[in-house]
Amino acid sequence: MLRYNLQSHGGHERSFGLVALLDPLSEATIRGLWHELELAGITASLPSIVCAQPHITLGTFTDVCKSLLHDLPALASACRPFGIAFSSIGVFTGHNGATVFLQPTVTRELLELQRGMRKLMQRLHLPLHPFYEAERWHPHCSLGVGLPRPTATRAFEYCLDLELPLWGQVRSLALLEMIRHAGQVISGCQQARWELVSGKRLPTIPCPHPAECLFEQARTIDWLNLS
Repeated sequence: MLRYNLQSHGGHERSFGLVALLDPLSEATIRGLWHELELAGITASLPSIVCAQPHITLGTFTDVCKSLLHDLPALASACRPFGIAFSSIGVFTGHNGATVFLQPTVTRELLELQRGMRKLMQRLHLPLHPFYEAERWHPHCSLGVGLPRPTATRAFEYCLDLELPLWGQVRSLALLEMIRHAGQVISGCQQARWELVSGKRLPTIPCPHPAECLFEQARTIDWLNLS
């Protein structure tokens, strides 16, 4: 099995994630919240991440293999698009700062999609980060990341005025490649995307900031030959 191992590059740690992507309208709504927090002078932590896109992370891992790219279309085709309701807000705390997030109501469809991902990773012997094991997974869509306590408090209080739930639909899966520095994601690139039900490979979103994209400067994987 051809495998590409995680490598550090210039002090930057690389990793990967499989994520559920939303319909264009709900994605635009969440991007709007990111920019509201920025305009209010609270946090620009999400807009500052190169290629950041609203999503629900199903799992993160440190290497990929050709078999994973081959099997992800089947994972996507086994699931129909399904509705999602972001019904509450929450906060994670940690030594790298706090994360303020929208929390979706957990549905059978969301659980089955994440369960299918875990089974695939187990079969390919690709270990997930412990946070994404069945008993520890906490689905969320981030509004602010790596926040000091005073900033997290302001962000949370700002979000108390949101009219919830925010409704949307999960329509596709995507494989992201991420670069972290000092524990924080500073760049994330969508490497491949598949439509639910059909399993069709969809065009990836072009990098909006190619001059700042670390993947253009330090690419390690030929994704075209993997697909």
